[in-house]
Amino acid sequence: MNDTIFKIADVIKMRLARCEGAMITEIGGSIRRGKENPKDIEICVLSKSTKKFQGTDLFGEPIYSMELETPAMSELRRMSNSVVRCGQKSGQFVVASYTVDYFQTTDIDAWGLMYFIRTGPADFVKQCLIRWKQKTGGYSKENILRDSDGTKYPCKNERAVFERLGLPWAEPKDRI
Repeated sequence: MNDTIFKIADVIKMRLARCEGAMITEIGGSIRRGKENPKDIEICVLSKSTKKFQGTDLFGEPIYSMELETPAMSELRRMSNSVVRCGQKSGQFVVASYTVDYFQTTDIDAWGLMYFIRTGPADFVKQCLIRWKQKTGGYSKENILRDSDGTKYPCKNERAVFERLGLPWAEPKDRI
């Protein structure tokens, strides 16, 4: 087993957790599931919103500006050897020759489903979301479960996702 990837993942998590606005920072993917030889690092971050109040328009409606990157994403960019892709909610970086997939949300109601999806494995997640669709006619959008008429079912943590899906809790290592 190569311990290097685990150590790098822990350092990334620690550095991002210290960033301004980072409320929750966790490792997902195969590392979280306890796989022996993970190939990449998945990092999930719940950050405070980067929206900043700028004033009001002619009708008294609030105007906000939004920074394109949270401090956590900026820190990961500084740590990386190269940036593969980088968007407002996710990015892919290379740190010490390992691919780091970064996912973030500023919505606590989306945290649980995002972390659940990013922990995987993909087939397990797919089957769970199929179950949701069969049970409710619903879907997921912006990391929030919704029923067929679009009603939102927020999941602030992974246990809430399992409860909403009508499934017993499964530890990440047992998700197959």
